[in-house]
Amino acid sequence: MPEGLKKTHIVVPMKPLPESKTRLRERLPKRTVDALVLLMLGRVLEAAVPIRKSSDHTFEVVGGDDFVRRVAEASGALWTPDGGRGLNGEVHAAMQAAYERGFDSAAYLPGDLPLIQDGDVLGLRYAGRKLNRPVGVPAREGGGTNALLIPAGVDMQPLLGGNSYAKHRRAAKSAGTPLRTTKLPGIMDDLDTPDDYERIRRLNRRFSGLITDWEAWLLEGITAPLPASRLFATNPSHYAWMPDRQRRRT
Repeated sequence: MPEGLKKTHIVVPMKPLPESKTRLRERLPKRTVDALVLLMLGRVLEAAVPIRKSSDHTFEVVGGDDFVRRVAEASGALWTPDGGRGLNGEVHAAMQAAYERGFDSAAYLPGDLPLIQDGDVLGLRYAGRKLNRPVGVPAREGGGTNALLIPAGVDMQPLLGGNSYAKHRRAAKSAGTPLRTTKLPGIMDDLDTPDDYERIRRLNRRFSGLITDWEAWLLEGITAPLPASRLFATNPSHYAWMPDRQRRRT
């Protein structure tokens, strides 16, 4: 683990499977989309394992259904049902609860990052290690926000939705703590459209096979052992943000 990291709570909001990835459902079979959603959530939570080795860093999946809950809890994350406050309301409420429990910072991370690697989650937290300003990771396309870390005491709320990265920049500036942008490759790429799906399939030959495994799991039932979610072996380039002396310890 890198030195100097304090207590962070990371929030991953999810929808019930039938409400997830509506654009993909226009082109792909229902079970394939369901499997894809769970595979990506499993990948995000698996990538968080290195940071969760410290008991001071926790993950919470908010919302979804019994399938989402099964994946979250099997991965060691806390699962909380949706409270009906909408995306930003749910993320904000989870962050505020974390601050009240004594966490130094809280972060939003989406559950649809198929290319995320272990070093990306560590990199987000390392970028905000001084806790003096919020940290964001922009989506590679579309103007969205693919991660947002807010230190306790910063008067700023998540503003997820259309063109959200520009909104977060303005909100951070208004709070007197300019947003620090960090471009972590596995967090910048999300998967929302059929074109995204085909691009990821071309990038990684394991992708289709893992989706097939998750489709089979959905047929077996929720109590069956979970299939794998790892698309890649650990890539040292994903620790490029880390000082050499700390990288050798990871």
